[in-house]
Amino acid sequence: MTVLVPDVEDAQRLAAALDEVRRPDSPLAVIAVPPVRGVAFFADSDRQAKLDRWWAHAIPEDSVPVFLLVDERGIAQWLPGLDGRFVVGVATAEDAQHYHGIRNVTVAAGNSLLDIALAAVEEFAGSAMFRDDARARLEKRLRRTPPEAASRFRRARLRPADETFPAAAAATAGHPIPNVPPTDSGPALDPDAPREELVRALADTLKRLQKIRSAS
Repeated sequence: MTVLVPDVEDAQRLAAALDEVRRPDSPLAVIAVPPVRGVAFFADSDRQAKLDRWWAHAIPEDSVPVFLLVDERGIAQWLPGLDGRFVVGVATAEDAQHYHGIRNVTVAAGNSLLDIALAAVEEFAGSAMFRDDARARLEKRLRRTPPEAASRFRRARLRPADETFPAAAAATAGHPIPNVPPTDSGPALDPDAPREELVRALADTLKRLQKIRSAS
């Protein structure tokens, strides 16, 4: 099963979800994400040699390929006559008409990752490929809103604390979270203090944490 969803993160997410719901003894040998996806998988002649090498390495010989795609301009023209089976996510009924009459194509009910995954499971209903609870598991996993790209790929800056904060190097050497800038400790909280004072102290703490995040 080869995932050709253009966005690599979406492709990997879909592949991981399907891998999670297949049976341990499934005849499905591999769920793969190639380095080139979308219509370029078929149409980009400059990268065909790269894809051929990837295919020879990643896909078992004599396997029947199953391709998972999202509708794009030009894809429908490539599918007639190709070996394998295709599951295509489409946004509208009008888009679905592009694949009408192509014998080896299954059109999903929509173009989301969940729509494509459910169509793939339905394609092999009755076989020993997927778990009995595959639909419920996919709905739970793929309906989650993925984190924003900016937060998904934030990396801690790998720089010594004493380079950025020389005055506090000794103080932060034993800190459980390295490379975090030192902060003033702020007033100690008295558990008997009035509620208003505790709320103000909490607000001050949150502001300091925000400064730490911005600096790191």
